[in-house]
Amino acid sequence: MSDVITNLANSLTVIAPGVSSELNRLLNLARAHFSGADWPYVNAVVERYYWLYGAPVFGRAGYWAANRSDDQRRMQSLMDAHVWLSLHLRLVDNVIDRDAPPALIAKQLRWAMRALDASKAAIRLSGNEWGAEAEDLYELFLRYDEAVKQGASIEPDELWQRVSPLVIVPELYLRERLTPADAHYYRAYLNFMLLAHDLSDLFKDAQSGHNSLPTALLRRQAERPVFSRRVVETVFAGAETRLAQFADTLAPSLDDEREPVWTVVVGGCLRQFKSDGQR
Repeated sequence: MSDVITNLANSLTVIAPGVSSELNRLLNLARAHFSGADWPYVNAVVERYYWLYGAPVFGRAGYWAANRSDDQRRMQSLMDAHVWLSLHLRLVDNVIDRDAPPALIAKQLRWAMRALDASKAAIRLSGNEWGAEAEDLYELFLRYDEAVKQGASIEPDELWQRVSPLVIVPELYLRERLTPADAHYYRAYLNFMLLAHDLSDLFKDAQSGHNSLPTALLRRQAERPVFSRRVVETVFAGAETRLAQFADTLAPSLDDEREPVWTVVVGGCLRQFKSDGQR
């Protein structure tokens, strides 16, 4: 995926130079906000989540078309909030999924809470409040993780709930700029990206006991993970069918020329899936 991000960044720098300068602004702000944190890691998370999950949906909301200075400041604050929520989500996930070394758990939780506080402050700076709707969407990813670990079935159309903090700013604070169709496309894009990631992590997740849609498909083929050619091909075929359905859902959104960032990022990710099939 790092090659995909590099290609996206190069393409967007040519057609929308402001997209790269916005990343630089966010990285400078992150360095000031999170001094003392593991900077290379924070830098990598901010960069990845900005390109894949921030720039496209904000581009669709006309972020780089905002002209009035007051509108620009408001939109910048919302971009900050979205990126800090992304960082918060990644750090909390590290703890939930036990990806963080035991010695770093407390430190990662501390920085996760700082990122959440920074996000709420940015939302207030935009003239909005973190209310009950935001809290409900925020808690959804925690309830989702709990349900899955207790054996709930994993529905492909609900994968976005795993990263529900990513829809808070677009769906609550950008809704005067994004239509219900835009929100639907963003959720479909999150579903696509999460499933593609899970498919690439199939073997690691199966061995560690992590629950995902591909590992659920694997369990249907055998009582224990069996990586025979037939079983693996069946799992990949099932997941790729669903990925293709998500791609079909997203296809109409790529015909919208009002803002090229969404088209370049989402279209690039879809083409990457089609070119290598994640195999």
